[in-house]
Amino acid sequence: MLARLQSSWTRMLGVLGLALIAATLLWCQPSQGQPAGAKGAPKDEAPAVKDRRLQAFMRKKLAASTMVLEGLCTEDLQLVAEGAKRLHEMSDAEAWHVSNDVMYKQFSNEFRQITKELIKAAEEDKADRATLKWLDATVSCLDCHRFVRGMRIVEQP
Repeated sequence: MLARLQSSWTRMLGVLGLALIAATLLWCQPSQGQPAGAKGAPKDEAPAVKDRRLQAFMRKKLAASTMVLEGLCTEDLQLVAEGAKRLHEMSDAEAWHVSNDVMYKQFSNEFRQITKELIKAAEEDKADRATLKWLDATVSCLDCHRFVRGMRIVEQP
């Protein structure tokens, strides 16, 4: 009975995570160009090219996130660890760092710490802990994306 309850709880959290990822995708479409101060592209690059570069990077983040969610839903903690490692590595990429703002750096550092903890939980075969860390990571993403959208509004001419 307890195993069935835990399995149901894990599935419910997986569905919640999937819903959060879908919401993130809808909110994170780079329709307004890359935020000011973004690295990885020449300054004279056309806004449409910047948008495509950022969108491609965001899709890679989504693919890694999907690996984590799929791993949690199927109780494949190796898949969870692999997706979390990809996210952690991406957080070091130049394209990740879209601002030098102190708050943005704090969001990024928190996300890196959460992904480290997620990797550790998955590698230690702690499914419940990994699920909770994934929820932390998802909330961290949503909070940061909300912040970056606010920065875009303020920085628009």
